[in-house]
Amino acid sequence: DTLMHSCVSLYHQQESSDLTLIVVNQPISVHKYILSANSPQHHFPITNEERNIDGQLANDFKAFSLVIKYVYTSDFYNDNEVWPPMAIDEAQIIWNTGASFLEYNKHDFDIKLCKWLTANIDNKSVLKVAVEIEDKPYPTVLKDAILDYVAKNISVLGKLSQIHSLPKPILVEMLSKINF
Repeated sequence: DTLMHSCVSLYHQQESSDLTLIVVNQPISVHKYILSANSPQHHFPITNEERNIDGQLANDFKAFSLVIKYVYTSDFYNDNEVWPPMAIDEAQIIWNTGASFLEYNKHDFDIKLCKWLTANIDNKSVLKVAVEIEDKPYPTVLKDAILDYVAKNISVLGKLSQIHSLPKPILVEMLSKINF
């Protein structure tokens, strides 16, 4: 708890940072030892004070900022903050950024990202996503979160006309997740 509190304090103390990452031409102040502990596959040389993050690692400033916040705080938003709605395309960008950057706590990152996604989804928008879920390269963890949401809300969703536009393989997969 004390270590986590210290990391959260460091996240909010930009002036004590020892490295600036440049993502999509925007700076993010960080502490290289915090990043190195969570992402050892990326080297953060002690002599560098600034490092450009290339487009393959991060091409979305907001997504990268959220991943950095997660590294420090183990969450995307505080409990007392309202989590803004997130489209599945945005979740995919955040997931891809986290997957390319994080080495440790990846499972917890996936769980919290899916919690955020499903906390803000409604029945009509989830069906739009479910229709295209096989055509877009969504990560399995996000597909499963959507399918679980549909399975838990099938009694309401089954009454919506859009349910008939779902591909049969998706319907079968959703129905297999229902606990009878």
